[in-house]
Amino acid sequence: ENYDSIYGKWELETATNNGKPTELLTGLFFEFSQDGSMRTNVTGTPESVNFTVAEGIIIQREGRFDIDYEIKSLNDTLLTLSTRIRNASFQFSLSKVALGEDE
Repeated sequence: ENYDSIYGKWELETATNNGKPTELLTGLFFEFSQDGSMRTNVTGTPESVNFTVAEGIIIQREGRFDIDYEIKSLNDTLLTLSTRIRNASFQFSLSKVALGEDE
């Protein structure tokens, strides 16, 4: 499986918390760099952490929380992730930010 299209910045379109739509994560983003670093505000404040991708799992380490995200789907424009944070199941649908559209 090739995960190269994960690199770049992704912004949240929709999220569910235990299967129900949630607005808690409005403004959520992930930015994956080829050097193995990522920026995300999943914990509430933006931080830079390290990540690896193995067997369809994004493994986030060295941030406020260690989080594993299962890649449910990935193409050039859409990314769907599922994860557990503090005993809640989340699913994120994200769209890729085109270069130059940022900020």
